[in-house]
Order: sequence, then C-alpha cells, then structure tokens
Amino acid sequence: MFSFARAEEAKTVSLESLVAEARANNPELKAAEWEWKASGYLTAGTRIWPDPMFMVKLTNDGSGFSLGKQPMSVLEFSLSQEIPFPGKLSLNRAVAEQETLARELQYRAVELDVLSRLKSAFYDWWYFARAIESAEKVKETMTGFRQAAESRYSVGKGAQADVLRAQVEVAKLETWLLQQKQKRDNAGTELNRLLNRPPEAELGIPGEVKKPDFKLTFEELQELARKGNPELQAREKMIEQSRLMRRVARWGYVPDFQVSGAYGYRKGLAMGDMWSAGVSLNLPLYFWKRQGNEVKQAEAGLYRSEQEKQATLQEVLGELKKEYQIVSTAETLVNLYQNGILSQCRLSLESTLAGYTVGQVDFLALLDSVTVLLNHQLEYYEQLAEYQKALARIERLIGKEISK
Repeated sequence: MFSFARAEEAKTVSLESLVAEARANNPELKAAEWEWKASGYLTAGTRIWPDPMFMVKLTNDGSGFSLGKQPMSVLEFSLSQEIPFPGKLSLNRAVAEQETLARELQYRAVELDVLSRLKSAFYDWWYFARAIESAEKVKETMTGFRQAAESRYSVGKGAQADVLRAQVEVAKLETWLLQQKQKRDNAGTELNRLLNRPPEAELGIPGEVKKPDFKLTFEELQELARKGNPELQAREKMIEQSRLMRRVARWGYVPDFQVSGAYGYRKGLAMGDMWSAGVSLNLPLYFWKRQGNEVKQAEAGLYRSEQEKQATLQEVLGELKKEYQIVSTAETLVNLYQNGILSQCRLSLESTLAGYTVGQVDFLALLDSVTVLLNHQLEYYEQLAEYQKALARIERLIGKEISK
C-alpha cells in the first residue's frame, strides 16, 4: 500500500519534474540509448579493411628435420591482405550509418512513448486524487446531514426514511472511496515503475492541472505526424538502408583483391633465402545462383521496408484520428462544465439547502443535489484528465510537445 501523506504535509509534485526524472532514470529509455550507441560503434568498424592473415609454414624434405640441410626445406613467413573492390567499403559504411540513424530515431520513439505513458499515469493519479478529495468533502457534508436527520427524528420532527437514506448514501460513498484509493495506488505504482523507483515509494500529491489551448486542425496534425513521427522517420532510414543493401548486392558481381607477400628462410644454404609477392582475385563464376539471388533478396527487403513504412503510416494516422476526436469531445465537455454546469449545480445546491432549512424542500431533494454536484465535479475532472492524456498520446504521434 502506498504511503500517501496528508495534503498539508505532502510535497506537491509537478509533471515537469517527473518528466525530467523519467528521462534520467527510465530503464527502457537507457536500453534504447545504449542500443543506439552500440550501433554507432559498429558503424566505425565498417571503414576498415578485413583483418590481414599471417602464416608460418615449414616445408621439410624427407622424414627427418631438413631445414638448412636440403635445398627444398624452407621456413616460410607470409602475410596477405584482402582489399575490397573500390567503392564497396563506402557502401557498407553508408548501410551502417543508416542503421545508426534509424536506431537514433527509434530511441526518440521510445522516449516519446515512455513520456506519453508517464503523462497518462500522472493524469490518472491526479484525477483519482482530486476525485477522492472532492468525495471526502461531500462525505463530510453528508455525515452532517445524517446527524441532523437523526437529531430531527429523535425529537419527532423528521422521518426515519431520511435517516436511513442518509446512512445509505454515506456507506455508498465510503465504498466508492475505497475503490478510488485502490485505483490511485495503481496509478502511483505505474508512475514509480516508469521512474525506476520502488513500487511503494512515496509520491506526494499531484500539482494543479490546467487545460492548455489546442488549436491545431486534424490536417495540421497529419502533416506534423508525416514529418515528425520518429517511427516513420526510422522506417524511411530503413528504406534507404535497403536501397544501399541492394547496391551492395549488385557489387557482389565485382571481384575483390588479395595481395600477399612471403619470405622463405633456408638457414644458410648457398642458394640463399626466398621471397615472393602476388595479387589474386575471386571469380564470381556462379553469379546466377549466388550473387543473383542475393540481389533478389535485397530487392525483396526493399519492398518489405516500403510496405512496413506504409503500414506504420496508416497506424499513426488512424491513432491520430482517434485521439483528435477524444481531444475535441473532452474539450467541449470541459468547457461546458467550467462555463455553466458546475456553477448551476452549486446554485441549485444552495437553493435546495435554503429550502430545506425552512422546510420547503424534503431531505431526499437535498441529498440528490449534493450527489448531482459531486457527479458533475467528478465528470469534469475525468474529462480534463482524458483531454490531457489524449494530448500526450498525440505528442507521441507527431513527435513534439504541444501540452505546454
């Protein structure tokens, strides 16, 4: 169970501080960062020729050790170096560079995903904290109503039904509060997980949440997503990598070279020591089976990369449309609650309470007024949280922050 301090004692926690902590400590983000760095190390190695080969070889004449005794006995030292055909190394380097760029963009995608989930967990946590706070106040009010009803009933001025209804409403509210506290704890657990904290770490209390202005149209969001979504950008780098790999496969028809040199030691014989040097190259005689199929494989990989990008684009635009509708609906509801519904509910409660005090309104109407105000207050908080959560998901899709 969480250790939630009382509001007057607990530290107020801002979303900005949690975002900074997640960027510094989230293990998913760190893993993606190291994967990106590891790819960069691999890129550096593509600029170098293959390792040279060194060989020591003894040529012996007869069954006994004959070095220095027989002219054909030689102790040979040789060194050879494979040299790719000019242009192949630069192509391989370009392939690796595209891989590194794709990994960097995938790291950015992980960062946006982590921050989106963090913000969603924060707004859930904020909603349940505000809902519990509002319900606790209403519970206090209803407890006072119940006590008043019991007092009126004890002196014969009230009905027993009023007392029973008040008791039922207080009990229902207590049950609801227990459920909301459990949900608040779950949201806190998710926050701590994303922050790489122990599950039971104290969180404090969430700071205030204000609705930012959101004036982008769906068409503008689509354009931002096409240009800024890191997953789409990573797919584009993979397409470019596939194009380069196709070029690499086509260069397989061109032979590579190997230069070699050797020195033969004959241990003081009159004929003297020996040396040799040479150049060799591989002959792609079976190109229709090997290199040809490698080119076809590379072309299939390019087509796959293009289709994967298109699938990602469709997924991004579909999610974007859904989130845009959520934002639009939630914004309308939040404005309605802010600009009319809540104030009308408060006025209605004040009027009902005044009428009850002078005996013009029954107890049931008073309880209903309190319940209606609480329900609308909770719906307001819920829609404000949904609005902010949808904005966080839109940020992940377009690749930039907008909920400032």
